[in-house]
Amino acid sequence: MYLQSRRTFLKGAAFSVAGAAIAKGVFTADAMAESIAESKFTDTPDSLSFYPPMEEWSDFKELDGNDWKRGGIERKGVRSEANPDGIEVNDYVIVPTACSNCEASCGLTAWIDKKTFTVKKYMGNPLHPASRGRNCAKGYATQSQMYDPDRIAFPLKRAPGSARGEGKWIRTTWDEAMTTIGKKMGDTLAVGDELSKKNCYVSCWSSK
Repeated sequence: MYLQSRRTFLKGAAFSVAGAAIAKGVFTADAMAESIAESKFTDTPDSLSFYPPMEEWSDFKELDGNDWKRGGIERKGVRSEANPDGIEVNDYVIVPTACSNCEASCGLTAWIDKKTFTVKKYMGNPLHPASRGRNCAKGYATQSQMYDPDRIAFPLKRAPGSARGEGKWIRTTWDEAMTTIGKKMGDTLAVGDELSKKNCYVSCWSSK
């Protein structure tokens, strides 16, 4: 019968743990390297561009900027089945739209996450004839407006019996809202005096 001393046992256990750690490290490094090799991502791109070519808008993949803060692909690799701790990859469909925060109506692109069907961010639209991919802070704030918990998503009218300033509202339809506003504007203009004419304002603009 083989009798093992305590010191011999501890040495053996230490070598076993070290061997397992080395093997795990090698496997992890291989998985990370493979995940990067199988992707298009690199820390040293040939050029920098804000917008992908239009032919990739229906299926564009991009590393998640927030997840990148954990160390980037050099330290974590790209997330895959073999490398679940890698940097997350966002799978987008890019949809052209326009900003409605002022009269300019600059072009925007909505970057929609295919997994959640939510807009992850807004960028400019380089193909827009006026803004040409450039936007002010109001354009990029569109995402906050979309998902603001206090966003008013439908027309409201003052609750019957309530006074101005009480903050009591009920939901109405778009047809009723437009009809009510249109009638009030028509009645005001029908008075015909200078003050009534100045009480109605129509904004017309061009984005060029």
